[in-house]
Amino acid sequence: MHKNIIWNVAFSEVDITPDFQTELIGCYRPDSRSQGVLHRLSAQVLLFENNNDFYCLTAIDSLGLTVSLSNKLRSAIAEKLNTQLSHIMLNFSHTHSAPAPLSPLNGERYFCFLMEQIMTCVEAAKQKLCPFKLSWYSRIG
Repeated sequence: MHKNIIWNVAFSEVDITPDFQTELIGCYRPDSRSQGVLHRLSAQVLLFENNNDFYCLTAIDSLGLTVSLSNKLRSAIAEKLNTQLSHIMLNFSHTHSAPAPLSPLNGERYFCFLMEQIMTCVEAAKQKLCPFKLSWYSRIG
């Protein structure tokens, strides 16, 4: 059976390295504050669309977010794409060199910055959507 299902796909990436000092999550030294930038942090968006129904995978250089913060980010993405929350997936690189979003030292500021950057990335991906083909061959027997 041959079906032609039209899907559009796009990829976008954005820098999420703060330009202000933060406490690093998972950092095991007496002073866990950032001391400069050795490697930049990024977030990537892989966006799929079919019949105005969007599915979004967002990869983030971070140890992770709380369920509450994750849901806030997922909800914002779902609203921007006018899609269901269940169509939004977050994936974290599990780096121990990312800002701690709950830290009293600019944690809230960093989370707001992260949200803005990711929303910009989602919009960039949406603007780049284009058709793609997927096929595979299976030989049985």
